[in-house]
Amino acid sequence: MNPPTIKEVTFLPLRVSEKGLIGISSMLFDDRLCLNSISVYSTPTGDIRLLFPISALRNGKQINTYYPINKETYTVMREAVSKKIDEVTEKVKKG
Repeated sequence: MNPPTIKEVTFLPLRVSEKGLIGISSMLFDDRLCLNSISVYSTPTGDIRLLFPISALRNGKQINTYYPINKETYTVMREAVSKKIDEVTEKVKKG
């Protein structure tokens, strides 16, 4: 099985929250699916963690809207977002 392709990654930085939220990301997954509203958190080790959208049902139950089904997919997605954060950071440093 080929690893997924991630393209057109965006990252919108936010003011860092107490819980470590640093921004929101979106991406094009395998040229077939646009994934929006991915929360990006910093971890105590300096890495990032992705949290995927949850929908609330009328009865109060919460369900995952979408999420990676294996560690390989999550890792590819996290690395793509991390690369985009580095690009954004570099642009800010330059001017």
